[in-house]
Amino acid sequence: MAFKHGSKAAVWYGGAALTPYLTSAALAVSVEVADTTPFGSTWRTAIPGLASGTYDFEGKYDPAETDLQGDIDNQAQTVLTVCPGGSAVGDLARLVPSITTQYGQSSVIDDAVGFSWGVTGAAAIAFGTLIHNGEDTNTTTGSSIDQAAATSLGWTAHLHVTLVDGGEWDIAIEDSSTGSSGWAAIATFVDKDGTSAERLVSASATTTVKRYIRVVATRTGGSAGQGVTYALAFARMKQ
Repeated sequence: MAFKHGSKAAVWYGGAALTPYLTSAALAVSVEVADTTPFGSTWRTAIPGLASGTYDFEGKYDPAETDLQGDIDNQAQTVLTVCPGGSAVGDLARLVPSITTQYGQSSVIDDAVGFSWGVTGAAAIAFGTLIHNGEDTNTTTGSSIDQAAATSLGWTAHLHVTLVDGGEWDIAIEDSSTGSSGWAAIATFVDKDGTSAERLVSASATTTVKRYIRVVATRTGGSAGQGVTYALAFARMKQ
């Protein structure tokens, strides 16, 4: 078994990395059931209903971080990605189209001011992996990532851009059957020139993704040596 330590968790929300502020993250996914038990039964029977998911967080309050309080006021849906056990390429990621439903602050005499934050998934939570985390300087073609096999379950992708040094950036995910040739874009995000986030999903729940994927970041404008810092998560399932 390969256990993961909770201290290695990472969280991105919109265009911000919230990892430095958080101390706990708890996912809960549930499925409603409808009772179908008739008279004369000795065991209850049921059929599955709707699924839903929530995330609850706790952390240390920083007055400079205002996104969470603002989204309570705006009631906006925001791109959320949580990596429960690490932030390296290949680590597990949970892709949440989140609505903030709870925010609170707590002050006690012998501790730093804390906060609590709760979100509900506005659609299905996708279970995938992190495929990029860090800075690309100038136009960059990432390494081939072997994801074991092709799938035909659609896909979901989350992009969190936390810093742009200059220029405008086109970030795309490509796939290939061999990992060495035949690369073609399957997901292309809107060009980014500042902090932002975006969620993309495949057109169909049966869209095929080939075995190998990679990330390509292309800069337009700006100057040599300028880069973009971002996290990108990908799931081989459609919401």
